[in-house]
Amino acid sequence: MKKTAILLALCMAALSGCGRVDSVDVDSDLQPFEIEKTTSESDDSDSAVVPSAAVTTVSGEIQAGVTTVKTGAVNLIKRTGVVTAAKRTAAPSRGTVRVPSRPNNTQRPVRTTSAATVTTAVVTSAIVVTEPPVTTIPDSENPAVVVRDDMTCRVGENSISVTYKGEPVQNIQISTDFMLDAYANGNTDSSVLLNINDYDFDGHYDLFVPQSSDNFNTYGKYLRFNPETNVFEEWSAINGISTAALTSAEDGTLTSTVKTNDTEYEEKTYKWQTVNEETGEKQLTLIRKKKQFLLDTAAPYDIYIDYYEYTNGTEEIVKREKHIYDENNQYVGVEEIPIEWTI
Repeated sequence: MKKTAILLALCMAALSGCGRVDSVDVDSDLQPFEIEKTTSESDDSDSAVVPSAAVTTVSGEIQAGVTTVKTGAVNLIKRTGVVTAAKRTAAPSRGTVRVPSRPNNTQRPVRTTSAATVTTAVVTSAIVVTEPPVTTIPDSENPAVVVRDDMTCRVGENSISVTYKGEPVQNIQISTDFMLDAYANGNTDSSVLLNINDYDFDGHYDLFVPQSSDNFNTYGKYLRFNPETNVFEEWSAINGISTAALTSAEDGTLTSTVKTNDTEYEEKTYKWQTVNEETGEKQLTLIRKKKQFLLDTAAPYDIYIDYYEYTNGTEEIVKREKHIYDENNQYVGVEEIPIEWTI
């Protein structure tokens, strides 16, 4: 009976060994899968100091941590029932970001953000424009100022200011670029100057304003002073003359010259004729012409001049001359040629 009881007890004990263990009695200060390990300053490399926060996020950038502590805890990681010790790692402290590893144990590429672009203000030195020193040029030396008797005309930017005995008369709006450019280039020849003259012999000064030029002539506009309005006006009656005319008070004529080259030219003489006695309207009429030309450019020493007169608009040649020069361009004399000769 005793043998039977002993065998029965042994079977029950065997059966009990095959059952599940509900709990493990461990120190309550230790968490599951963590053991306490005492370390010292003489520990080997496996228990050396490691960063407490290997990766931290600062202002959107991933940066390596710089704070280190010693720890005596070694994490135990349970994988598929195998317990292994993880070396040189520490449990992340609160407030840090855990960066998991890829299954193949390669580190995930760390994504970084570019630092904010900083715009630096470019400081440039201000360019200070200083006015040129003021110089007073006497009116007698300034080509832009024309004085005749008590009238003074000053050429400005697209305007001519007129004063009489120091009192302003008119500010004429007209193109002055040609004159100002000529003065700026040092040209003060009379052909580019504003002309003050009495072109209709009425006792009041008129104006000729140069506007352009070619190699031999200066062209411009005439302005007549109207004594009824006391201002200068456009002058259509004299528009047939394109260059500055010379006046002769003795016979009341105007003469203008247009050159073709250094030798050849046409000189026309005009006179005012009254066309309306009641209104006093006058018309500028061509009365004579002088034409100088070369008969043969291969013989530059033979210069011919034809003289014309006009009656009621009809042209008539009245004389022809041949002016003779020697090979040194010295004048020898003149020979009159019969008009009936064909040249």
